[in-house]
Amino acid sequence: MIDDKWGQPQTAANQSTIDTWNQSYQQLLHFRGDPIATMAKATATDDCFVMGSVFNGMYRALAGTPPNAPVLQNDLATAEERAVDASERERNHAAALRQMIEGDFTAAARTWDAIVADNPRDLAAAKFVHEVFLHVGDNRERYDSAVAVHRNWGEDEPGFGTVVGHLSFACEEAGDFARAEQLGRQALAIDPQDTWALHSLAHVYESENRYADALALLEGDDVDWHQAELLSTHVWWHLALRYLEAGEHDRALDVFDQEVDAATTPFRLSDLTSLLWRLNLERCDVGDRWDVMADRWSSAVERYTVGFLDVHAAMALGMVAAHPGSESFFEGLSAAHSKGVSENAVNFREVVRPLAEAVRLFAWAGDDPHIIDTVADQLMETLPTANRIGGSNAQREILDRTLAEALLRGSKPERAAAMLNRQLKTQPNASWIHRRLARLAEASGDTATASEHSERAEAPFALLGGS
Repeated sequence: MIDDKWGQPQTAANQSTIDTWNQSYQQLLHFRGDPIATMAKATATDDCFVMGSVFNGMYRALAGTPPNAPVLQNDLATAEERAVDASERERNHAAALRQMIEGDFTAAARTWDAIVADNPRDLAAAKFVHEVFLHVGDNRERYDSAVAVHRNWGEDEPGFGTVVGHLSFACEEAGDFARAEQLGRQALAIDPQDTWALHSLAHVYESENRYADALALLEGDDVDWHQAELLSTHVWWHLALRYLEAGEHDRALDVFDQEVDAATTPFRLSDLTSLLWRLNLERCDVGDRWDVMADRWSSAVERYTVGFLDVHAAMALGMVAAHPGSESFFEGLSAAHSKGVSENAVNFREVVRPLAEAVRLFAWAGDDPHIIDTVADQLMETLPTANRIGGSNAQREILDRTLAEALLRGSKPERAAAMLNRQLKTQPNASWIHRRLARLAEASGDTATASEHSERAEAPFALLGGS
């Protein structure tokens, strides 16, 4: 066995394999290049190497590759075959990959977490845990895992900055914004190209509605995140959301137009779809951009495997109901996982399908109060478990905004007031909430309250020259 860059022994025939493994991970950690292609080279040239197949299978599954796809089944078969003669740790990695491909994501994450507990320098296992708990929306378990890894990793050891960045994001998602910011800054001080740490800070500022800090971070030159092509569209999405909140819809649409050609993966499509949907909720005319999104989603093969992706596909294909791929997508979604017993199958039946149908109905309902009431009822029933589609708090907030808009357009606006005032307790400076409370007050003739909420909606942008 040969130690990798982070001090973890790996089964490999020679140092060249480990050098390629290290290179792939550096690409992944900095979101640059094609780490799967790099890792495939080591897997193809070293018949002893287990972890390359585990790595590639894990990230293909996370990206939505269908479980029965030959490339994914080959990853699993190779990992299991080679693990027979490898270490117990690597056999457990292969077992976790099988759990992942079979749709038991949380079980896989816990298997990888147990590997880290016994092998504190296994950065791959630690990162897999972080990624998979984001995949299933489990903030608590991701936080606990990140704390344990951070506690056991020395500050002078390779990989410490990555560990700090992971804990920063885990803290943000768990609501500890002050510590998340401190850790994010620390990670960037260790590695100025740590785009994940920058991304964590963007989440902090978004969660706290710190618009000036968010723009200073994302429009500044301290971190060259534009070159991190595997994550840059998502960071552009964060910046576009700041423009949207400031009422600068044209700038938000400019981000869409700039990034649309780069949206070659379902997660990048999700970012752009989410942006258009939010603009739609603000009653902004986005032109024919929904047609572009419907075309892209219609041709994506990554469907019915990752709930987060399918909910966003439902938004785009719901907005263009006449698209040739729309009906077939929803028919397939209705049939998918109808009898499975895996975690993913249950999530699709209980959470993904109801959310997808709700956003589809919202997309074509217009202002029909009866249909909109149905949408609101379905969203209110499903949102308490919406974390199970995966993604971050900020990404899933689109569902809260959709519910608020449905309640506003429905026959019982008092439900909208109750929902928005509950949201306001945890997000007192959120402009989108104040804008909707202003609409409610204006509709009821309470001009003083409407003016107060309008002023509070605009207040964060006074120093920025925004609207």
